[in-house]
Amino acid sequence: SESPNANLYGIWGIEVFGNQILLSEYGLKGVNGARYVYKSTDNGENFNIIFDLQVTPLTVPNAPTPTETAHLHTIHFDRFWNRIWLSVGDNPNSNVYYSDDYGTSWQLANNDINMQYTGITSYGEGVIFGSDRSQNGVYVWERTRSKTDEVVIKPKLLINNIPVITHVFERCWRPYKKSNEMMFFASIRVED
Repeated sequence: SESPNANLYGIWGIEVFGNQILLSEYGLKGVNGARYVYKSTDNGENFNIIFDLQVTPLTVPNAPTPTETAHLHTIHFDRFWNRIWLSVGDNPNSNVYYSDDYGTSWQLANNDINMQYTGITSYGEGVIFGSDRSQNGVYVWERTRSKTDEVVIKPKLLINNIPVITHVFERCWRPYKKSNEMMFFASIRVED
């Protein structure tokens, strides 16, 4: 990691697909916090930065300028569309970015509900996101016919609408090998 205030956690920030590896920092906020996403195309021998939370949003249309509350949350590789999904927080930085060219350029999802996510997984039908804020629950982007269609993430299954965080979702577990497999999407219960 580039920052002593950031870590790499398997429950949010490590993705492996073929000989490629994505690592997303998680930890403290701001300029010296969790801000970098790394990619390796040689089984982890070498890594390059493909997203810098203090710089990259400035190149993405409609993305907010990062504040001192900005830090990375989670990363996911969508094997169905070869798309990288990246969730960031905290408010007012809460957004989902995605890349269709393995991190060379990024776009912003429609996140009008001001939600931030910590768990992401993909299926042929769409991508599922787990919340890290009220309205606590599971959200979905339903896959469209074209990658150029607007990405709009909507509520799918709300646990509650308590105005505090009650659940923080982790990485989904699924084998990716069979159709109709069961998905285990764990969340940590946060006590108030």
